[in-house]
Amino acid sequence: MIKTFLTLLLAFGTLGISGWAISAEPLSNKAIFDDGYPEQAPIESMTLSFEKLGLSKFKLDGVSNSTRVDFTNRLDKLGKKLTLDFSYTTSPSLIGRVSHLKIFLNENLVTVLPIDDKATPIGTVSERSIVLNPKLIKDFNQIRFELVGFYDLVCQDDYSKTIWAELSKSSRISIDRQSLALESLLEYFPAPFFDSRDYNKVNLPFVFASQPDENTLEAAAALSSFFGAQAKWRKAQFPVQINATPTEHSVVFATNDNKPDFLLNYPDVEKPTVEIISSPTQRYAKVLLVLGKDTAQLKEAVVGLVFGYKVMTGRSATIDAISNLPLREAYDAPLWVRSDRPVSFDEFIEYPTQLQSEGYRGLPVRLDLRFAPDLFTWRENGIPITLNYRNTPVEQ
Repeated sequence: MIKTFLTLLLAFGTLGISGWAISAEPLSNKAIFDDGYPEQAPIESMTLSFEKLGLSKFKLDGVSNSTRVDFTNRLDKLGKKLTLDFSYTTSPSLIGRVSHLKIFLNENLVTVLPIDDKATPIGTVSERSIVLNPKLIKDFNQIRFELVGFYDLVCQDDYSKTIWAELSKSSRISIDRQSLALESLLEYFPAPFFDSRDYNKVNLPFVFASQPDENTLEAAAALSSFFGAQAKWRKAQFPVQINATPTEHSVVFATNDNKPDFLLNYPDVEKPTVEIISSPTQRYAKVLLVLGKDTAQLKEAVVGLVFGYKVMTGRSATIDAISNLPLREAYDAPLWVRSDRPVSFDEFIEYPTQLQSEGYRGLPVRLDLRFAPDLFTWRENGIPITLNYRNTPVEQ
């Protein structure tokens, strides 16, 4: 069965549709939700070290005087408390009256820490715990440290080795996040099942009413392949559950005559259908229902969802018609660099500021490229690539 599942994953690249008809028809209210949801919104606490968040520049000096650490926030989470716990050491040559450390959250100045050159012994590590305003949290966030350092009030050389401050690698960000009860809308898809704002590994349970047959496995393989492509470097796993009631974001496959117990009162469908609902036991957990009159329609529902979700609205959608595309062309896998046309940098970026770098010794701009594995050339000159780029002029 595992071998068959992997084969279906690889075969997904040949599926396609050239046209489809989708109708958004909300299903009737379900009796299982009549009692409401008495539970309180859960709050989770996370602690993220600067190292885990990818910070590589811990030392500031007179020329390269700033560094930043980035973190994200999921669509279905609300930041309730944000605490910055960090420690740092400063050069003993800095003059306390004019030297200080500025801290920004999303380019909003949140605090200025003076450097006391008299009360602090040489080499002392300063420890700080600062509560930041959670209302400033966005989807993509940045905390920036900027050193303003002076060792001489009359004649100073910014290149001097005496100007420095160094952050401790044990520094961290602590966040309390409250779960949000999102509306059950296909407009959010693939969120919250996959959220590009979340850099953690994707964990998405697949729920079946009973041991899945070949058609159901193929539908599940196609959908897992889609989510795996979305996850990219995050990686993804899809634990299988049989006849379980979801307590986290999950995908459920069901037909008219084979439903999990928590869906027994759900109305039957005549056409391939996809719908998003809340779990009957946990309203903050969203459930993607893949429904069909039989298991063959499950495959059609998945194909319609994968290729048509960008135009789907509302809570549910039925797939009225699917027509097959020709087989995929060679080397046109979505995550591989195209060789038949120029490819812009915009197709590779993972976050808005990825192409930006600043400072005298700014961090390098990195873009991850994926090529077809059979283009690898052993003991050859490699593959010719023409790189055209432009950048803002460097200030003198």
